[in-house]
Amino acid sequence: MWNSSPKERADTGRCIYGLILVSPAKEILKKLNRHQKKAALKAAATKSYCLLKGLPGTGKTQTIVGLIRLLSLLGQSILLTSNTHSAVDNVLKRLLPFQDLKFIRLGSIDRIDPAVASSAEAIVTEHCDSPEKLSEVYEQYKIVGVTCQGTGHPLINKRLFDFCIVDEATQVFQPSLIRPLLRSKRFLLVGDPEQLPPVIKSVEARSLGACESMFHRLDQEGSFYILPTQYRMNRVLTKLANEFAYNGKLICGNDIVENNTINLPNLENIRRIYEVERWLLKMISNQIDLSVVLVDTGNTYQMNLNYRKLNEISTSITDDQSQNAMNCTNVSEIAIVVYIILFSCTKSSNLSDEIWIKKGKERSSHGYEILSDKSRLTVAITRAKEKLIIIGDRLTLDSYAPFKKLFNVASKISNISLREKKDGFEWNALLEFLISLSD
Repeated sequence: MWNSSPKERADTGRCIYGLILVSPAKEILKKLNRHQKKAALKAAATKSYCLLKGLPGTGKTQTIVGLIRLLSLLGQSILLTSNTHSAVDNVLKRLLPFQDLKFIRLGSIDRIDPAVASSAEAIVTEHCDSPEKLSEVYEQYKIVGVTCQGTGHPLINKRLFDFCIVDEATQVFQPSLIRPLLRSKRFLLVGDPEQLPPVIKSVEARSLGACESMFHRLDQEGSFYILPTQYRMNRVLTKLANEFAYNGKLICGNDIVENNTINLPNLENIRRIYEVERWLLKMISNQIDLSVVLVDTGNTYQMNLNYRKLNEISTSITDDQSQNAMNCTNVSEIAIVVYIILFSCTKSSNLSDEIWIKKGKERSSHGYEILSDKSRLTVAITRAKEKLIIIGDRLTLDSYAPFKKLFNVASKISNISLREKKDGFEWNALLEFLISLSD
């Protein structure tokens, strides 16, 4: 060996160094499933950039954590960023158990999750009384977490990171990504292209392509890896998501996930109390085939008016107020992982609604109507673990293309039609109950 050339000695050194890293790398990868391991290794080995399509419930955050641990093992510096503070902090919180991973969180401490506040810039630099000391503290951290909007920080402008990870990249406005990517040698964009794009309010800006993310622009064959194994939805919800948006890519992670059903407390007592209301029992059933329930209410606004006229009930609520109260629930407000998703789609009818419905035509996305947004509906249906209940007027919802497709792919056994005296349902009794709640 002593007679070997400098190049041969360097190659031997790299080989020995690589062998030393094999054991800890295996330990890091051990906690990832097969697809997560491949994704982390593909990203770590990229020479420029890589996309990770993290489908719903597939453990993209766990994969990001695994990648950060691998890159840190290799001595790489990492810039972690996203569109929101919560997305950045969700990853950083998962790094806390690993004592060897020191990170600094840039940004206003008021916006930082308390769990990682001890690593906030304001805390770790509070005793710095000179630029030299400040620079010395910054240099101690190989992992830096910050939102895309916060990447104008002097620390980032003065450093070139080995790797940049952008979480929820499909929601990031393109110009917001330029700064962090220019300060990095390589990068990984993580997101789900079937879910929310950047929020652009201007109709003109959207028409010019402002709602296209960097993720979508770079999405081409060979540039991405998909995480298909999900641990959230049971088999019925997975099938619905596959047929509605994911073209069969999603698979259940294990038998427990696949066969999960809702477990309501005191279900037998509920069944006895409401045995006449068969429509309600079907809605809350724990049968796995009824994990998706579509409840057709008919035109509830018109029925409410008829009920008030019939019973000569005076009310101080104006027509405008009552119509506003019937407006569609914003999907983003309920986009959280829960055991049941209750998605209210009721919307008051107006003249233009009736014209569209009578003509049997589908509504366009004019005015950026939320019910025309397939990505928002995808978010809602993929957040449920064991039960999805969609409530609305079927005739109205059928005029929106995303809902029409959803109804077509859902099992017919899932349909519940609320009609007077059918399956124990009575509109008058329900309306009287609702009015009593407001008294």
